[in-house]
Amino acid sequence: MLDLMKQYNDSIEKMIKILSLLVGICFVCMLFIFEISFSDEELKFFLILGCVSLLTGIGFMVSKIKKEVFDCMLFVMTGLFLGIVSGGAYSLIFMMVCLFITIIYGRRAGLLSSFLCSGILLFLETNYFGSISLLMVSYFVGGWRDYFYQSRDFLTGVLSESCFDEVLESFISNNRMFSLIFVRMDDEGYPQVEKKIARILNSQFTFRYGLNGFMVILPDADKGKSVQWLEERIYEIKEVELKSGIVYYPEDGVNLVKKVEDIVNSEECLHRYAWMMRHMNGIDSDVVTAIKMLMGFLRVWDSYTYGHVMRVVEYSQCLGRELGISDDEESLLVCGAYLHDIGKLDMDQFILNKRMPLAENEWLRLKSHVEQGVELIQLFEELAPFQMFIRHHHERFDGRGYPSRLEGDEIPFLVRILAVADSFDAMTSKRSYNHPMSYKEGITELRRCSGAQFDPVVVEAFANVIEREYSFGN
Repeated sequence: MLDLMKQYNDSIEKMIKILSLLVGICFVCMLFIFEISFSDEELKFFLILGCVSLLTGIGFMVSKIKKEVFDCMLFVMTGLFLGIVSGGAYSLIFMMVCLFITIIYGRRAGLLSSFLCSGILLFLETNYFGSISLLMVSYFVGGWRDYFYQSRDFLTGVLSESCFDEVLESFISNNRMFSLIFVRMDDEGYPQVEKKIARILNSQFTFRYGLNGFMVILPDADKGKSVQWLEERIYEIKEVELKSGIVYYPEDGVNLVKKVEDIVNSEECLHRYAWMMRHMNGIDSDVVTAIKMLMGFLRVWDSYTYGHVMRVVEYSQCLGRELGISDDEESLLVCGAYLHDIGKLDMDQFILNKRMPLAENEWLRLKSHVEQGVELIQLFEELAPFQMFIRHHHERFDGRGYPSRLEGDEIPFLVRILAVADSFDAMTSKRSYNHPMSYKEGITELRRCSGAQFDPVVVEAFANVIEREYSFGN
């Protein structure tokens, strides 16, 4: 990405240098066009002036002088040339010159050229009104130009990062409900892709953020509306892989930028589409599309659950291979692992992120994610084969689980594999309300519950996988 930006900037600089040279050449050509209007002394003066301009342009082409020096010389020469050529009857031409310089180069350059042209006007015809007009136009137009370019990103046209903090603080100080969305590309973005992303994310409050990211403030947007807004737009962007996160005010407090950056930068968001496709190779494309869409919703709704699901997929696949399941069974297991906690999309984030043990009614609500997940995937006919993973991954080997209290071999074998992977990750992952176990402690706990909560054969196979594939020091 950095190399591409350097190439882009180099091409812009080269174009500016070529234009500078052309300006010098045109300057000399103009002198011959106006030759009949001047005496020999005046022509000699302007020929020298034009040659200086041409040499300046050539010098800039070979980087012997700075662009700022060339600009200043060009301003002076332009003012002197027009001051003598135009005379009193054509003094309004100064206004066009000053406007052009101000818009292109900013207020400072505009004021310099205005002072120069004003002095010429006063010298030629003592026109105070014209001089003051030039200064005022340059000042206000220059101020508008400087503000516009300071508040806008040059490449994409969205609001610049310098405006973001001010607008965000304004929303918080007014205690106005809003959602903050952070979208970031990987390192393979191109300028044209960045422009497309900015166009698709088009909103009143879309800001450039960092080297390859965008922040979007959605006023008065609840969680459902924000997720839908983001999913509709990300679906249109296929050129690069995007990471995204959403936080909400006032639910997530005032430290929103850090929270949304943590979501995007977290381990959970490092599992990209290519990783997902590697695990789902050979699976029906309709199934892949449906799972990818649901995973997108889950990622922006609950980043912890999303990361948990990704790790469970990896554990389940390794464990399935250890147990010698077929390729078709492995595909079924991987898809089931992706979907096993999808019912948490219908859970309140207060329950999912609570920092203390759940109350009884909250625990019952959390357990209902099984039924909610089954209801959700019934909307997708192609996902029907995976209902058993969602419905039964909390059953126990001794028959004391939920919701159906299945026992032993009544629990499908692939679901028993998923149950071990699911529980192991829950024990070894950091949550706000508990300290994670080490891998070694997690295996010890699985063995302690072997025969009661888990299938003993599956537990021992998983212990072998962890001891072989993962370091207990992790």
